[in-house]
Amino acid sequence: MIYKSSAFNKELRQSYYDSLSGRNKLFMISLFLALITVALHLLFQITEESVMVELFPELLLPSYFTMTYTYNLVALVFFAIYFINKYSSITLFEIGENKWYLLSKMGYKVTSIILSKMFMTMVTVLFLYACGFAFTVLLTTLLKYVFVIDYLLPAFVAGALNVLFIVEAALVTSLYSSSKVNAKNTLLIVLIVNEILKIALGYYKLITNRVLMSDVSNLLNPGRSVYGLVLLAVLVLMILFAYIGARKRANYYTLKGEVSGVSIVRNNEVKTIGSQGLRKRPVLSLPAILFRILLAAILASSIAFNILVLVASLSSNTREFSVFGYIPYLIRSQTMEDAICKNDLAVFKRIDANYPLKVGDIVLFGSEAGDSEVFIMEITRIEGDKVLTDMKKYPPLYEVGSLQQIVNRKAIYGIFYKNFRILGAIVLFINSFPGRILTLFLPVIVLFFYPQVTGFIRRFRAAVQD
Repeated sequence: MIYKSSAFNKELRQSYYDSLSGRNKLFMISLFLALITVALHLLFQITEESVMVELFPELLLPSYFTMTYTYNLVALVFFAIYFINKYSSITLFEIGENKWYLLSKMGYKVTSIILSKMFMTMVTVLFLYACGFAFTVLLTTLLKYVFVIDYLLPAFVAGALNVLFIVEAALVTSLYSSSKVNAKNTLLIVLIVNEILKIALGYYKLITNRVLMSDVSNLLNPGRSVYGLVLLAVLVLMILFAYIGARKRANYYTLKGEVSGVSIVRNNEVKTIGSQGLRKRPVLSLPAILFRILLAAILASSIAFNILVLVASLSSNTREFSVFGYIPYLIRSQTMEDAICKNDLAVFKRIDANYPLKVGDIVLFGSEAGDSEVFIMEITRIEGDKVLTDMKKYPPLYEVGSLQQIVNRKAIYGIFYKNFRILGAIVLFINSFPGRILTLFLPVIVLFFYPQVTGFIRRFRAAVQD
C-alpha cells in the first residue's frame, strides 16, 4: 500500500513538474505577470491625453481598479497562450500516450487519477493567478495610488473565473479530441467565442465600471449581465463532461484486440498508421497559421507606423510637406477643441488661392514672418482678401479674442479635412522612447532573423512536446 501510494504521488508530482514546475517557478511566473502589468500601465499613461481616455478609460486611470483590470487581461492572455503552447504536458492528452498504463495495472482507477490531476491543475493555476494578483497589488502601492479595498475582491473573482474557464476548457477538450492539433484548434476557438460572448452579453461593460465593480454580487446579477450566471453553468457542465470523458478515456487501458487508424502527433505533423503501414500527412495547426499571420501583421504595421510617424513629424516642422495633396499634423494643443482635440492626428487638404472659404472653416496658414511656424485656426470673418481667424478654445490666463489674426487669403494653403483620434494616440505612443524602440527593432528582427526565430520556436515546441 505504501508503494502504491508513493507511485501515485510520484505520477501526480511528475505531471505537476511537467506543467508549471515547482513553487519557485510559480512565484517567478506570478511576479513576471505583475511586472508586465505595471509596465503596460506605465506605457498606457503615455497616451493619457488622447482619445484613449475616452475609448479605454479603465486602462488609463491612476487607481487600483485599473491595475487589477490590466492584470486580469494580462493573465487571460498568458494562460491562453500557455495552455495552447504546453498542451501535451499540462492537459490530459498524455492518456493517449500510455503514460498511466503501469498505474492502471497496479490497480489504480484511471478515472480517479484523471479527476485528481484535473483538480491539481486547477488549484495550481489558481494559486499562480492569486500570487500574481497579490504581487500586482503590492507593486501598485509603490505608485502611491489611493487604496480602495472595494475593488480587490470583485476584480479577483472576475479574473479567477476567467482563468478557471481556460483550465477547464483545455482539460475537457483534451479528453474528447482525437488529435493534438484538433484539440489546440478547438481550445482556441472556444476561447475566442467566450470573448465574443463577453462583449455581446455586456460583461465587459460591467467589469470596466468602477462603481459596479465595487460590489462582487454584480458579477452574478442578471440585471447587469447574464454572462456571470452563464459562465457558472458552463463551468459546472464542463466538470460533468470531464467526469464522463474521464470514464470514457479510462476504457483506453482495457481495450483488447488490434487497434487500427492510430494517429501519432509530433511537431504539428500527423502520422497515420493504416493497413498499408505508416504514411506521413503534414498538418499545419491553426496556432501555427495565426503565428505566421501575426508576424506578417507586425512587420507591415511597424513599417506603416514608422512612415506615419515620419510624415507627422515632418509636417509639424514645415508647411511644405504633403502626401498626395494632404498634410497630416499631430495636434499638441487644445486650442481647436472640440473640433480637433489634443493629440489628434489631423489631416488638412492642400488648397490654392481660388478655393472657396467660408466662416467656420478650420484652416492652415504660415507665419507672415517667413519662418516655418504654422498656425491652425478657425475663420470668423472674411472681408475681401483679408481673413479674420481665431482659436476655438483659449489657454488659461488669455483673454478671449486676444490672439485673433488677420491673414492674407494667399497665405492660407490648407483646410481641415478629417481628424483621426485613435491614430493620434498611436503616433503619440510611437513617438515615445519605448514606442520608437518597439517599432524600429521589431521589423529588423522579423526581416533579418525570421529563420532563426521560427527555428527557435520549432525547437522549443519540440522540446516541450518531448
